[in-house]
Amino acid sequence: MNISVDSNTFYSYTKHCNKQYIGEKMELRKENKAYTYYGHDYVFRLANEKYHDYTSLIIKPSHIRLVKNLSDLSTKDLKAKIIEDWFAEENEMVRERNNQKAKVRRALKKESNNAK
Repeated sequence: MNISVDSNTFYSYTKHCNKQYIGEKMELRKENKAYTYYGHDYVFRLANEKYHDYTSLIIKPSHIRLVKNLSDLSTKDLKAKIIEDWFAEENEMVRERNNQKAKVRRALKKESNNAK
């Protein structure tokens, strides 16, 4: 899975231990063929590992399975924070790509309908 980070975020990948560090308190580990995300006061996984391979999926709260919530936030609020912290940039890129594909598909359909 590609993780988007801005230029101000410290990012390094150590292949031998299957870890990615994003910022000071965010870490992604591949453990037993499953990705586990570690935040400062929470741990989560995606509800289904196959979501890591999807290229057109916009991550929503229903796609997140909390393992630990040590924060003061409710589950609903924490999932919203997780999406903002971990997936917002990637979700926006996926949304733009999906919209562009849909525009092309609708334009082609309109052309074929006008040609008839």
